[in-house]
Amino acid sequence: MTKGYRHVRYTKGFGVHSPYAFSLITQVINEKMYYYAYDDIRRLRKYSAERRFKIKRITLKKKIPSKKLFLIYRLVNNFNPKNILQIGSEAIITYVLGVAETDSKVYSICPDSEKIEKAKSFFDSHLTNLLGDKYLFIEDILPKGLRCIPNDKCLDFVFINKGEGFENWNDINLILERLHNRSVILIEGIKKDEKMKLIWDYLKSLPSVKVSMDLYDFGLLIFHDKLYKHHYIVSY
Repeated sequence: MTKGYRHVRYTKGFGVHSPYAFSLITQVINEKMYYYAYDDIRRLRKYSAERRFKIKRITLKKKIPSKKLFLIYRLVNNFNPKNILQIGSEAIITYVLGVAETDSKVYSICPDSEKIEKAKSFFDSHLTNLLGDKYLFIEDILPKGLRCIPNDKCLDFVFINKGEGFENWNDINLILERLHNRSVILIEGIKKDEKMKLIWDYLKSLPSVKVSMDLYDFGLLIFHDKLYKHHYIVSY
């Protein structure tokens, strides 16, 4: 365990002494307010799931829970990132990452051509005129894919899809080099995917990560040079 690294267990923010963390937990992570964007997210979630899981003539009904998509939306809406990187290609998540901020740009890097084509097909069918302008799908491994993002654009928000591995640890360092002292990383599957757990454990131990939150489904990492390092376990 890293020196000075503490674990605090609580439910909805009670017992949290940091005003920054308390506000994030109560007003963003556990926010109950309705957002107009939820309607489009619900609608597009259905189409995304059907396209993703359609096998021959059978359409499987498994979908990403709306609760998880709404959480991603609230986080992006709160941090207001301009340059967003998605490691992996899950079309509905790609959409949610960019819908909160009009001027944002979402770069989705994935070496799997089938996943990329499915994501592009989803956007062509339901979100026309957004590809290339707001959303850019890059079919390549991470090191080469990152070169498609201008060097002068620091990454404000990084989302790592569950099951999307890295070639080696240097890939993670390449991402870290593109961050700044207010960047945010959200990792999916920290409890159910061994690769994601390893990445999560490594990143939350970094001195530059000041706030880390275990949300069970996700791991949230906040780079903030004005905050003290602290780890939280949050129920949402």
